[in-house]
Amino acid sequence: MPTLRAAAAPKKTAGNTRPYEYSKAVWTWISIFLAADLVLNIIWMLTIPMSKAPDEEVRIILSDYVFQHGALPNAWDEAVRINGWGFSYALRPMLVNILGAFNMWVVSLFTDSLYAQVLAVRIISCFSGTAMVYFVFRCGQYLGWKPAWSWMAAAICGLMPQITFLAGYHNNDLFSTACVTAVMYCWLRGMREKWTWPDCIKFAIAMGVTILSYYNAYPYILFSIPLFFLTAFHRKMPRYEKREMWKKTGVIVLITFLIAGWWFIRMGMLYDGDILGSKTRLVMGEQFAEYAKKPSVIFKPQREGVSYFELWNFTHGDPFSWSKKTFMSSIALLGVMDFLFPAQVYDYPALILTIGLGLFILQFIYWIVRQIYRAIKKQPCDHQANQDLLFFILAALSAALVIALALYYSWTDDYQPQGRYIIPAFTTFVLAMTAGYRFGAIMIGKCFGRFAQDATTALSWIVSVAAVAFMITLQAYCYGRIMPDYIERPRLTQSYIEHRLKYSPQGSKQTAEEAALKKKNPAGSSLSSHSASENPLPASQPELVPAQ
Repeated sequence: MPTLRAAAAPKKTAGNTRPYEYSKAVWTWISIFLAADLVLNIIWMLTIPMSKAPDEEVRIILSDYVFQHGALPNAWDEAVRINGWGFSYALRPMLVNILGAFNMWVVSLFTDSLYAQVLAVRIISCFSGTAMVYFVFRCGQYLGWKPAWSWMAAAICGLMPQITFLAGYHNNDLFSTACVTAVMYCWLRGMREKWTWPDCIKFAIAMGVTILSYYNAYPYILFSIPLFFLTAFHRKMPRYEKREMWKKTGVIVLITFLIAGWWFIRMGMLYDGDILGSKTRLVMGEQFAEYAKKPSVIFKPQREGVSYFELWNFTHGDPFSWSKKTFMSSIALLGVMDFLFPAQVYDYPALILTIGLGLFILQFIYWIVRQIYRAIKKQPCDHQANQDLLFFILAALSAALVIALALYYSWTDDYQPQGRYIIPAFTTFVLAMTAGYRFGAIMIGKCFGRFAQDATTALSWIVSVAAVAFMITLQAYCYGRIMPDYIERPRLTQSYIEHRLKYSPQGSKQTAEEAALKKKNPAGSSLSSHSASENPLPASQPELVPAQ
């Protein structure tokens, strides 16, 4: 039976700081955990009805279009426009929709079931959640953490109810979170390995895919630039090494462009140079949206005189402020922001996060003071500590910018305090929090003198096991509360079925199963942005349903 104790110490070579080498036994257990996480995500996928999956039915129509026509849609096409709001998500990166269409095609070879095709699209989110957890393990390894701390970070990421909820339906948010976690892994690997050719190619692929995931992941692409140049080049670098590194830089740019550049060229050609689709979205909204949902009419805090920083504590008639509701919906405010759990579900994670980040700030100060002391005493530089410091600084800046952009969007465009808009920053906070607890354990362990190493190891496993147990309990509680309500609801919405039939190339032709599904589903809401919800209130002010 493999045990988790079998892990080798970090290996170092001249000039390089190698990752903590996890044993085969550890990777066996990690593989088992990843498989279990994927199963858990699939269980959520089978549980969540489309009517409680935010925006799913207005995003999945893009996969429908690609599957049915074998081409990407123009946002102006009525088949991909969102009723009521007038615009289309075809103005946003569509890699997830393309992958979903491919899965639809594969499933269609074996069955005509519409629900099976929807599940084929959803499975991408399931794998995205598991991929995110895998890259968290990798980040922990390249940060030089012992397995206990990697387990803690991975369990928090994989078992957080909001994450497993996102893993259960079709969305771009969790896919982009997996992508930015892969980018951060490439940051660490590149720094540790001195940017070898394989590292550079992986880095380029990760950035290219991230660019095609969603706009809220772009801060991590932005800060990839200074991280690469600060760690790949240095003043005493020999000329031949510098030439080689410039070649690698060119290859990174080329691969990234080949993966993602076509999208912006296409956008510019289709929408008169509007490569991000922002202006086109406003024009479409004014032309096709219902009056109350037109960009010139809808509530915008900026237009109402609310300042950008005031929005942080702004409520807009909600029981919760923008910041609190965004935090809650990053933990477990499920459904279309309408399934509210008891306060403890949010308070305990908030306390754990606050303590961890507080310890991380202390570690940050300790790093700075120690480096200044080393410089004054002219002691050798701790390269790994410098790399860790740079990694967390740029990751924190990226996460802060993700939140700032979400706040700006709510301020200027559409007031939407939703955790999924900041979810790409989730793994950054978890890694920083875990680093904080690790620092605390090391500092406490030093109090035990010659038993410091044993004390630190014991503390690491105590904290890690406690965190994993808490997350399992939280996950089981939230799923247990929401499952009885969700499992009884129709799997698909009436409006999605009607839309699929209306815009299918076969016209009015429908399979026997689709006809049966249409008959079983009660009349639902029309396709509209911010979720195909049965909730009559706007998404920014849902009727919160406390768990019993």
